[in-house]
Amino acid sequence: MFVTEGEGRTRLNGYLDRTAEAISLAEGLLSSRDFSTFRRMLSARGLANNRCDFVVHHVKQAFDSDPLVQFKRIAGREVMYISDIAIVVFKKLDHNLRTRNIPTQLVMKLFGQVPLPMMPEETPRFVAGWQMDRLNTAVQALWVTHPNGAGVAWAIPMRDENAGTNIVHIRPTTPSVPDSGVPQKLVRSKAEIARETEREHEQREQEGTDKS
Repeated sequence: MFVTEGEGRTRLNGYLDRTAEAISLAEGLLSSRDFSTFRRMLSARGLANNRCDFVVHHVKQAFDSDPLVQFKRIAGREVMYISDIAIVVFKKLDHNLRTRNIPTQLVMKLFGQVPLPMMPEETPRFVAGWQMDRLNTAVQALWVTHPNGAGVAWAIPMRDENAGTNIVHIRPTTPSVPDSGVPQKLVRSKAEIARETEREHEQREQEGTDKS
């Protein structure tokens, strides 16, 4: 089920702050000195998998006493089911706020807003995701996205930028059209990237000329 950004905010109101806090706690634990030896033992994929496990564990603890929240296993991953409100998947996001998935039939249904077995048909899916820094060593930003199968219909920061958090939010390339429900293209073509790179190069050359 697709929903607009406004309806998504309404459905997730009261859940985003607790989810963001849980993810921050998980990242803080994984980045702590106590886990330094553990981190060095893991491959990049192993660290990513453990980060996701840490996140799910802390989110479960955060919502342990909430009667509306259950955790279910769908398409090989644990998701948060908020009774008749939302299904939330926890995933790493790339720079375009998209997730990387093995395209099984069930995964395509999960991220394509297609009805799932044993789940209410009118329950929209969201991704509570984290973007990594350029070195891929620490979480840089937290987002909630509304996937549409081919990409992302819209995205919002999980926390207000002025909230007391050590997560630095970065803005994506216009991932949403507010309340329109119309998905935007998030992946730029090679030609678009080349033109943008050329403009940046010309701008840097101009700045150098001005300084001289």
